[in-house]
Amino acid sequence: MMDYKMTGLSVHYPSYSWRYWLRHPIKWVKDICGDLRAAHQRAKYGWAPRDTFSFDCWFMEVVPPMLRYLANDSEQLGVDYGRTPFDTPEKWYAFIRSLADRIESCKEEEQDKRNEYYDDYMREITSNGQLTWNYDSDANDNNDLHAKYFARSKELWEEAQHTIEETLLEMGKYFFALWS
Repeated sequence: MMDYKMTGLSVHYPSYSWRYWLRHPIKWVKDICGDLRAAHQRAKYGWAPRDTFSFDCWFMEVVPPMLRYLANDSEQLGVDYGRTPFDTPEKWYAFIRSLADRIESCKEEEQDKRNEYYDDYMREITSNGQLTWNYDSDANDNNDLHAKYFARSKELWEEAQHTIEETLLEMGKYFFALWS
């Protein structure tokens, strides 16, 4: 059994069981080889083709820590820092931290925390510790909750999209000042 992060439910994935790997050693070797190939590609090129499947998640997981490192731990300013409107390095570092905060606020987990219908919706689509997805409108007991949840999710997604666009535009203005 594995704890499923979003719902806190126990969900059984047979492919993660050690018994499964004993019965399917060739699949295990193929999975390990695929992971090693991706690690090699990331080391050589900075990315792997498997990363392109979820570029948004990769971006939101990698860029904010890079920006935070630049603002908190790096003791150097970018070569084009003099072309920015920031008077002091402290203001510049605060700006970089705000970029990281805005990007992180658009993560899916953060969106779920802000959706007031999330917990009720997750409770409704689960039964006996298993996820049950009913897309049939007659099968759902509370279609109003589903409609509210998806409407709010759409609003939050559009807000996150707007935030990312603004952040990238602002980041683009000082792009060469970010890197030394």
